[in-house]
Amino acid sequence: MVQAITIQKVGNDGAVPMHCLYCGQQVYTGSEAQLMPCPHLAFAYLALNGSWHVPSATFAEHIADLDLSRQTPATLKKHMHQQGLDDRWLVIEIIYGEADDQIQFRDCFGFALP
Repeated sequence: MVQAITIQKVGNDGAVPMHCLYCGQQVYTGSEAQLMPCPHLAFAYLALNGSWHVPSATFAEHIADLDLSRQTPATLKKHMHQQGLDDRWLVIEIIYGEADDQIQFRDCFGFALP
C-alpha cells in the first residue's frame, strides 16, 4: 500500500499550511490555492479550487494514462499501488470536517521519497 499519513482537522478556520517533510520548504500556505513546489513535491490536490497540480515530470510520466480531473485522492493512491509505486511516494492527506465527522473537503500532497 502507498505510504500515507492522514490528518483530520475539525472546524472550518482555514486550510493547513504544508511543508516538505524532507527539506522543510513550505509548499502551500493554506490560505490560497497557490503552490511553491520544492524538488520533492510530486503532486498536490487542492480542494479550494478542486485542482490537481503535478510539478514533478517523473510523477507525470507515471500518471500519463489518467484523466486527473476524474481522480480523487483515494483513486490516485489506488492507481499508484497498482503501478507498483508504493515505495517511491509519501502521500499526506488532510481531511477537513466538522465535529460530527462530516467531511467537508480534503487536500492531498504527494512527495517523492529521497
